[in-house]
Amino acid sequence: MPIKKDDVYVSVRGWDDESLYLSPTCTPAYPFIARFACREYLLEVLSAILEVRSPFTLAPAIIFLPIILLQPTAFHGANTCSGSTRRTCECTQGQPGPPLPQRRVNAALLQTLISLMAFVACAITQNVDGTAINYSILPNGETGLCGVFYENADLVIAIPRIDFQQGHCGETIAVEYDNIVQTVKILDICESCVSPEIAMTTGVYSALGAPTNQGPINIIYTPY
Repeated sequence: MPIKKDDVYVSVRGWDDESLYLSPTCTPAYPFIARFACREYLLEVLSAILEVRSPFTLAPAIIFLPIILLQPTAFHGANTCSGSTRRTCECTQGQPGPPLPQRRVNAALLQTLISLMAFVACAITQNVDGTAINYSILPNGETGLCGVFYENADLVIAIPRIDFQQGHCGETIAVEYDNIVQTVKILDICESCVSPEIAMTTGVYSALGAPTNQGPINIIYTPY
């Protein structure tokens, strides 16, 4: 879907020929004539829209930004106007172009690339196949080892001591049981648990529709 950023509309079409279309307002005097400007303009726009950190903007950037940076002569550009208010710049991979001037990668672009790599790393992280046990706290609630008060009905889990000592207090993860997913918070230690086993309050069991009287249950959860 098109993303509006500073009056620039960005959309991705033609996945077969890997073309990226940029459609800002059509202005006859717009300085977009030299071929190399296509790549330079793409870098500026992609750097800007990545600040939004939306999946809709990251998807085209993941595909095109490495190509733009690593294949500087693989683009050509052209201007076309549709009616009187729109222009489409087409930058297509695989077409020969003149050598491009050297471009210094600024701090903002480096930060963008680091954020992009972190996003991709998180996206490919594997979920954990583990087990869960039910544990009950005092009837009126208690304060866990994270220093936060909670009750049995709260969506809270306790993790093994060796994991807890790595500093996960207050983190949230997603737990799945029988195709039901629930977000829970780490607030305590489970002394008897050995990773990948965790302990869940009755509130979590209830939210997942899981039985509390049959011992450990098989779950899937996102890494903490």
